Amino acid sequence: MNCEQHAALLEKLWEDAITPEEAARLREHEESCDACARRRREAELLRGDLDALAQEELPLPEGFHQGWMQLVEQEADNMRKTSEAPKEQRRHFTRFLSLAAAAAFLVGGTLLTRDQLQLTTPSVRTQETSDEEYSGGTGYTNGYSAADTLYMSESTRASGVENYSLSAANGGVEETAESKIIRTVSLSLGSGTFAQDLETLQGLCKEAGGWISYISVSGDEAQASRRASLTLRVPEEKLDAFLQGAGELGRVISQTETAQDVTASYQDIAARLATQQAKMERLQALMSETATLSELLELESAIADTQYTLDSLQSQLNQTDDQVAYATVDVSLREESSADAVTTRELSLGERLLAGLKTGWDTFWSFCKDMLVFLSAALPYLAVLAVIVIPVRIILRKKRHERSE
Repeated sequence: MNCEQHAALLEKLWEDAITPEEAARLREHEESCDACARRRREAELLRGDLDALAQEELPLPEGFHQGWMQLVEQEADNMRKTSEAPKEQRRHFTRFLSLAAAAAFLVGGTLLTRDQLQLTTPSVRTQETSDEEYSGGTGYTNGYSAADTLYMSESTRASGVENYSLSAANGGVEETAESKIIRTVSLSLGSGTFAQDLETLQGLCKEAGGWISYISVSGDEAQASRRASLTLRVPEEKLDAFLQGAGELGRVISQTETAQDVTASYQDIAARLATQQAKMERLQALMSETATLSELLELESAIADTQYTLDSLQSQLNQTDDQVAYATVDVSLREESSADAVTTRELSLGERLLAGLKTGWDTFWSFCKDMLVFLSAALPYLAVLAVIVIPVRIILRKKRHERSE
């Protein structure tokens, strides 16, 4: 331990956050370093003086009570002047706040609950799956069961995804030269044959050895407005082939890809894991040499903490391995007519204004309908609130009227 580490542990000591092992390291360092030992003695003296000072009762300065009473009287005068201000102005302000609160209630409630209050009709299908299973009941399926997903998870680990080895004997890490790259792709497609392309897309993912983490299908088939959102996990070595096949299904609206290099952080976690494994071996070796009960309890506590750290670091490595081995592909599939699929010309200013007006009106009308649904859902709560608030306001007005008389 060096002096900087001693200073850091000394701060933990004052905060009562130091472990018995760290306290022992402090004492061991102070036996060999007079400067650190002197620093600790000075800090202990200073802390004792501060504790003693905090316990002393300081006398109030002369005239404190009189000045304090003057401030209280001045504040009371200010409050009386405020209460005598024109009441009409305050009523206008209160009305403005009431209208603003009502508008915020309507708009905020509508926006927050519009998705929950939408009614499900036979023409709207929304399906959401986990990594284990997806079966929509409408002809869209990924073909994976929970057992398939479990097999893929186990086979991923067994096939060498965790391509690192640790050498706990010498406290070091044997790092691999392979880089750890996490690839993420976002793909937006327009499709004239929505159902067929959705099945083909899921089949491409299955053929590549991947699985579907999430899928949502919504819209009306009669109006050709169906949409599908998918999150796919595709083996990294087959990602390019999968993207090429997916791009041939329909019109590629947009495609973005990011690659994150996590090699340095991965090797750092692996090194920390090796250190903790070596520490665990030393603690287990000390268990056989411990003679007293107190030392045995301290060792058991240290072993438990070390095991928790080992599990956490191993979990981080496993998660990174999974993200590296299987790229994440977010696909947005939108049904479109043949007119939408052709290359569009540049619109004139008048056409853009009309299109913007139509979009704004459709959005406003949809918002109004959502607001009506929200008000109907909130009506029972508003009725109960009115039953409580109206009598209270009547009573308060009556009391104010009696006081004014």
